[in-house]
Formats: sequence, C-alpha cells, structure tokens
Amino acid sequence: MELSDTADRKKIIRKKKFEGRYFSSAGIVNTEWKHCHFMDCHFDRVVFKHNVFIDCHFSKIEFSDCDFTECQLAVNSGKNSGVFENVTFTNCRLTRTDFNFPVISDCSFISN
Repeated sequence: MELSDTADRKKIIRKKKFEGRYFSSAGIVNTEWKHCHFMDCHFDRVVFKHNVFIDCHFSKIEFSDCDFTECQLAVNSGKNSGVFENVTFTNCRLTRTDFNFPVISDCSFISN
C-alpha cells in the first residue's frame, strides 16, 4: 500500500481497490482515502478515528464493532461524495461522524 505524509502527518491513500479482504482489530487513524473502492470486505473491531474518505465507493461491506469517531465518511470531490451500497454498520461508534451527501442504497445501521 502506498502512503504519503502531508505537513500535518496525515497518511494519504489514493485510487486503491480492496476486494474480498478481512480487517480485524486494526488501528487505521488519521488517514485520508481518495477515490478508493472497497468491495466484499469485512471490518471487525477496526479503529478509524480521524479518517477522511473522499469520493470512495463501498459495496457489500460489513463493519462490526468499529470506531468512526470524528470521521468524514463521504467528502465531496466535485459533484461526487461517495457511494454506500449494501453496507452494514453493526455496533459501530459513529460519534461526530459526517456523511456529506453520499449515495446510500440498501444500508443498515444496527445497534449503533
């Protein structure tokens, strides 16, 4: 995975595709994701604090017991701000988390 740092030490991940991946008990903090695609992935107990997702596409995703504190899950890039299709958030912390006008289709928020 290619990462680059900005002046404020935020990691940047651009135009990456993640398919059929399982992420467990990971700490992915202070990261900016630009134009990334996530398909058929499962995230279990992943900490995403202070992440920014810019025009990312999520399809067939399960988030279980994840922490999205102070995240921006759908930031605009021109007219596009992201897509969430068939995504489930189960027991996730969504404190001070923003969704800025994404396309949301067939998604569930369970016990959040």
